[in-house]
Amino acid sequence: MLRCQRVSLVLLDLVMPHIGGEDLLAQVTQEFPDVPVIILSGLNQLETAVRCMKLGAFDYYVKTTEQ
Repeated sequence: MLRCQRVSLVLLDLVMPHIGGEDLLAQVTQEFPDVPVIILSGLNQLETAVRCMKLGAFDYYVKTTEQ
């Protein structure tokens, strides 16, 4: 999709059926470094967030039911 049309932002979940979110994050940031990627995840793990930021994520948000 990113090769076919211009996008301004990628919202990416870490848990997906065919490819892991961290793997896709690495691909997107390598091939399209100007497209910011924001991770939305149910995983509230500091290590995962740090790893994603090092892979090039613009930000990391934890999906939660807390208000």
